[in-house]
Amino acid sequence: MSGKTTTMKSILNLKPIPVHPWFALVLRRGPAALAATLFYCLVTTPVEAHPAHETQAEVVWRAATKCLEVALRIRGTDLESALTPRGAKRVDLDAPGSDANIHTYLASVFQVRQSNGARVAMQYEGKSSEDRYVWLYFQFPLLESAPPFEITVSNRLLLDHLENQKNKVHFKAGNTGKSLVFDKQHPVQK
Repeated sequence: MSGKTTTMKSILNLKPIPVHPWFALVLRRGPAALAATLFYCLVTTPVEAHPAHETQAEVVWRAATKCLEVALRIRGTDLESALTPRGAKRVDLDAPGSDANIHTYLASVFQVRQSNGARVAMQYEGKSSEDRYVWLYFQFPLLESAPPFEITVSNRLLLDHLENQKNKVHFKAGNTGKSLVFDKQHPVQK
């Protein structure tokens, strides 16, 4: 190139405009190289995809208290939508009384049954916020001394409100773990 700056003038016969050497190389190689470069840029550029609708729950068995302790992460806007009756003003999660609404909703969509079929009453402990997510804390005191993995869990959280909703639950009892994914086809699992 003998020290000259490549310009658009030599390529398009226009007024000289300095061009990055890489771009000049692509232009000199012809339209196919330019098309390939543009295609590469479009394919590798991140795009805003359809948002994933997913909750994550960690369930830990506490043998000393015979309780399943649950920490559940959910998008705040998704929870507000689920708590808001159709056509009503959006529920504010920080408003007084919101914990009672959350407890009622959770008790209706996240249920545990022991191996004998008895439903376990949920005890709601509270919530905390982290960025756009809300952590919900609750527990299930088991009445029988059966191992916690002999329970049946129903997790219908947001399944009636959002398409493609997935609820992931990670169980841990001592050194044993198990993960389940709940969706419209599999809302109840052992």
